[in-house]
Amino acid sequence: MDQELISLNSDTVNRQNVVFLTSSLIDVVKNTFNTGIPKLIGHDIHRPVGFTFPFAVYMEPHISRMLGIGITPTNQAEQNHINLRHQQHILKKYQTGFKPYEANFLNIVGSHITDKHSRIVAGCAAIYDKDIALKLFPKLFNLKDSAGLISLSDILEDFFYQGQGVFKSKNSDLAIYADKSFRRRQSVHNNFHFYFLNELLIISKQSDLSVKICIDEDLIGYGPSYHDSMELEYHWGPKFNDDISSIKMGLTRHECDDFERAYYGLSRTEFYWKADGSERTFELEEVRDQTAPQEGEETYNCRYVHSIYDTSKKTFFHFDGAIRSYGFEQMSERIDKDFLAYGRKANYKKLFRIDGPLALEKWKLLILHYMQGNPLIYEYFGLGEEYQSYKIQHKPTEDTRKVLPFEIDKSAGVRLLISYHNPQEEIQQGRFIETYNSMSTKTESFNCVEHPVYELKKALMNLGADLEIAADVMILKIDDRYINIPTIIHSGPEAEQLLQVTIQAYTDLFKGMVGKGIDKDVAFTLGIVLDMQLLKISVYGNVQSILAWVKKNLPFPTNDKQFSKWINTQRKYLEAFQETSDNPSIASLVQFDGALHVPREHVSLPYDFSITDRGLNYSLEISEEENDIYGSIETRRIRPFPLIWVKQMIWSDTSEDYFTSTRSKWRDSKPNDAHVVISKWEPLGLYWSKT
Repeated sequence: MDQELISLNSDTVNRQNVVFLTSSLIDVVKNTFNTGIPKLIGHDIHRPVGFTFPFAVYMEPHISRMLGIGITPTNQAEQNHINLRHQQHILKKYQTGFKPYEANFLNIVGSHITDKHSRIVAGCAAIYDKDIALKLFPKLFNLKDSAGLISLSDILEDFFYQGQGVFKSKNSDLAIYADKSFRRRQSVHNNFHFYFLNELLIISKQSDLSVKICIDEDLIGYGPSYHDSMELEYHWGPKFNDDISSIKMGLTRHECDDFERAYYGLSRTEFYWKADGSERTFELEEVRDQTAPQEGEETYNCRYVHSIYDTSKKTFFHFDGAIRSYGFEQMSERIDKDFLAYGRKANYKKLFRIDGPLALEKWKLLILHYMQGNPLIYEYFGLGEEYQSYKIQHKPTEDTRKVLPFEIDKSAGVRLLISYHNPQEEIQQGRFIETYNSMSTKTESFNCVEHPVYELKKALMNLGADLEIAADVMILKIDDRYINIPTIIHSGPEAEQLLQVTIQAYTDLFKGMVGKGIDKDVAFTLGIVLDMQLLKISVYGNVQSILAWVKKNLPFPTNDKQFSKWINTQRKYLEAFQETSDNPSIASLVQFDGALHVPREHVSLPYDFSITDRGLNYSLEISEEENDIYGSIETRRIRPFPLIWVKQMIWSDTSEDYFTSTRSKWRDSKPNDAHVVISKWEPLGLYWSKT
């Protein structure tokens, strides 16, 4: 499977003017990190292309982002695995959305359902069965007109609108639905295009308008189980006006590009204007590339719009929408002709009708909402550039950001990553390093740590505790400004007490560093196993910023309610710092295991090491083409730093082994000019970094 880091949501105001609390994002992660969420094309449940596992919330000044690990199959076997996960997700949705209401629901509808019924979750716990709504509410369906539509005013006599296409009976717990053709790809398993339906309900209150819609005869819901669905796809209406009388008559075609065809399942959309005296008739039909998922045979359902505008009154007085359905052979013929040349040979199902004065701006809004998921509508109405502007824009990256995307300013505060994971089945008890970094040569691989982890070990020993570091681990040293300390996990009955001691050790270590003027940027991660979940809190920033944060915000509470408050407190804490969105780069810092880690970049230019009386030297070969890039990097004090394998490090005054002694070079006062000497070492490579 291909894996990628995905930003799923944030706690800033989104385009729907909705704000999620940071603690709410954490709750989503905690409840879904284990099961994941299907990755669907265009929110279409019939088009799973992968799975996303929300696992963390990344916090920086003024914004927190919920992050997920997206997995995408690379072959059919992996796609089969995704399909199985997808089915398991639907089953879980049924178990949580239908099962709790099953007894009460079936008690009401039991005598009306057939052996062929399906139990689904569609805004409510629902039963999909031929004519089930018709059987339960015959009086309502007797009000259908010749096109199969029912007036909204008649519907609202006996039902109230719960929202998103669902109408609950005023006399029972049952609910009826707008027709499935208002849903994505006309499937009962997908959400409605509810912006459109909600807008219809609003304009139906206009006394001089008659609004009719088609109600689904084959679906019945249990009203008390209703819940809103949230889709964060941005969809908006026009902010302009036009002179309809000046529009050129005739047919216009707008074609999809390759991406739009694949993503939206559309080939093109045709727009037609016709003049008849003071009236202007408008027709629109989309031509689909994809078949409807629930039809018994290969069927292409294409949305259609018909409207009439009165130029003398400057208003629309009729507007209706429908589905035109084509079989495979019909679509083979239709694709080569426009709808005028093809004629009215498709099967036709009317979905709504509006009669009465309808303002131009409201008409355009309704068309855009009805045709949600069709980007060509925006293009036709002159919103193409605005539509494109809402897509993710990739900005060019500065050379220095390419080399040091993780660079952080001293005044920028800290960056936090809160994540949830499954602990190992037979997890070690006590305090321990979760995983080591690894390095490989041509012949073998090594576990490795950066040497400052021994300063943490010494701080723990000073408190009467310890941290076991594997004897065969490779100890690395690089004299730049960055320190990565591996994730420390706390597990077992005394996990919380062990964590408190580790926090105190970190506090003592950072105090010592700041007191000695050691100016470093540090990444470290704390983990604790609680209720069979592994919670990690990872921190990155300048040591002075980290010390200030630790003093004010640690230890963190482990009680769910108090932890939620603590999360929101962190959001407020970070508001004191200047907003620098995605700086340092989230993609460079965040690791899938829930740790913030500085990934130094290896120097790709040809280089050589030489050892002289003055120590380790290196030489670089820089081509003329690369000289400009290197020059811009050099002005930022970015340069190559040698990474060495420390095989022996001793105290200068006693020759005592630094790694086994309790003496600290950062916390202890040193006698005379005592210092640490690297007595045995080996150069491993050059890495871009900064002092």
